[in-house]
Amino acid sequence: MPIVITSSPGTKPGSFAVLKKRVARIVGGQNDPTKLAEAGEYINAAIRIFNTKLYECNKVKSSTITCTGGVGTLPTAFYKEIECRLTDSTGAKVRQLDYRDWVDFNDTFDGASSGLPAPTYYTLFNVHTLGQVELLPNPSTTAYVQLAYYRRFSELVADSESLDAPQEIEEALVLAAQVEMLYTNNPTSQVLQLVQAKAIAAWDGFAVIDRKHENSHPRMRLPRLVSLNIMQD
Repeated sequence: MPIVITSSPGTKPGSFAVLKKRVARIVGGQNDPTKLAEAGEYINAAIRIFNTKLYECNKVKSSTITCTGGVGTLPTAFYKEIECRLTDSTGAKVRQLDYRDWVDFNDTFDGASSGLPAPTYYTLFNVHTLGQVELLPNPSTTAYVQLAYYRRFSELVADSESLDAPQEIEEALVLAAQVEMLYTNNPTSQVLQLVQAKAIAAWDGFAVIDRKHENSHPRMRLPRLVSLNIMQD
């Protein structure tokens, strides 16, 4: 499943070009190249903030991933694992695999001498980037897996790119970026407080705690936003 889709021309509803115009319009800069570039920076800043949390809309299930030498590549950038199942080449489930973090996976288990049916465990690498899944014990032949995990949205670059996300997420990102545009360009605007309240309400709607996951560290939680000055220290 792609995390960014492209189309031409750059005026598609929800395209980066359209989103930038919506953000820049809050300060009357929808036709100003400098303001449009600034709006793009604030949109991508909001995406980066969004990518540090877990939301239902970020959950994806991969198609069958081929693992050669016990290693396979995820189809999108990822943030957090949910589950992994060993399948056959057609995608039919063989068994559920147990997750191990990298240190435990690397130091505790010996794929050559464990005597366990291969494979039994999996781990994931390169959090925040493309990512790899590795199986243990290392299967002697090609293996296939399917994963459910929390993906990450890519930042937008070309005007024709669109975020592969529900419209309400685009709306929340736009509102957050509008807050930054106003805060930077017109901090005394009477509109600022109203837009900020709308942005906070929009982001609150995505809050989720995945209580079923064995890892319930604080990064799994989204606290209520008291400010959306996301570009400020």
